[in-house]
Amino acid sequence: MIVPPRFDEPPDWDAIARFRSGESEGEEARRLADWLAAHPEDAEMLDAMDAALARQLVARPLSSGDLDVDQALRAVRARMHGETTARVIPFPRRRATFAPRRSVVRWAVGGVAAAAAIGALVVGVEPWRHGRERDRSVAAGDVIATAVGVRDSVRLPDGSRVILGPASRLTVSPRYGRDAREVTLDGTAWISVRHDRGNPFAVHAGPATVRDVGTEFTVRTDDLDGVGGGGVTVAVTQGVVELDPDFGASASLTLRAGDRGEVRSDGAAVGIPGGAGEADLAWTRGQLVYRDAPLAVVRTDLRRWYGVELRVADSSLLARRITASFSGEPVDRVLQVIALALGAVVQRQDSVAILQGGMAR
Repeated sequence: MIVPPRFDEPPDWDAIARFRSGESEGEEARRLADWLAAHPEDAEMLDAMDAALARQLVARPLSSGDLDVDQALRAVRARMHGETTARVIPFPRRRATFAPRRSVVRWAVGGVAAAAAIGALVVGVEPWRHGRERDRSVAAGDVIATAVGVRDSVRLPDGSRVILGPASRLTVSPRYGRDAREVTLDGTAWISVRHDRGNPFAVHAGPATVRDVGTEFTVRTDDLDGVGGGGVTVAVTQGVVELDPDFGASASLTLRAGDRGEVRSDGAAVGIPGGAGEADLAWTRGQLVYRDAPLAVVRTDLRRWYGVELRVADSSLLARRITASFSGEPVDRVLQVIALALGAVVQRQDSVAILQGGMAR
């Protein structure tokens, strides 16, 4: 099942402190449980802080005024630096779920300092960031662009919502909402379209147009051929879309919830029923997930998320595919995992990395 993305404002750490201490009730408890379920990495960090604080209490009983939050934070950082390594992982990867429970350390003891320390930790270990705290409204004719490693979330004039990926550009038609609902995308976006059967929504992306009445889907422009050509990939979360090649002999594709479709630079269109998955939406939560992904797709992500251009010196590597998961690791670790997965070696200088054969597979 594909879980729709959440692009929330920064968390209320005081409320989370009450929740972890078992003091939240009713709607607040349900809302915080949902937030933690949608942000497993943050929940894991909270568990780590709990454990670090608990180890302090076991080692030396402390009064509430003596609790050393800074020491706990250092312990969490050390643990995370030791354990958080880029890695190739098996699939499928299960999403964590969380329910209200009483924390091993009563968070009220730590007070605002503990919440602030954890807030700093969450921000400090995640180099990819949201562009804004809340969705902002945009108007017909607006152009929205994101920098490397930055995502943004906007509302179109009709209420449709767009999460724009890093190093991406969305152009809203000057006539949007009057006689057409059209946008042009270069990059990556998740789109939730406001239903209007009489005025279908269209995304012009690469060599294709995606048409929809009211649904949710991701669109991504890519070098699918690995030789500098353009292409577009669509994954449908809800509803039905039509994927129309702008040229070539291929007919349009009808994609339903759970389907994936591609249009390559030559206009060839391919539909994959049931082919959409977690990898298509992970980026909305700041993760890069690959499942048998072409190297060309990974190269595009390195450029958009890290600002690093990956050059392939050994052409035999271009046909190889990668299965891996990253959650904000430094680019050097990411490059090392990619090289390991391909049986290659990599060297980086500033914003350019060169990949070449050199390891036995």
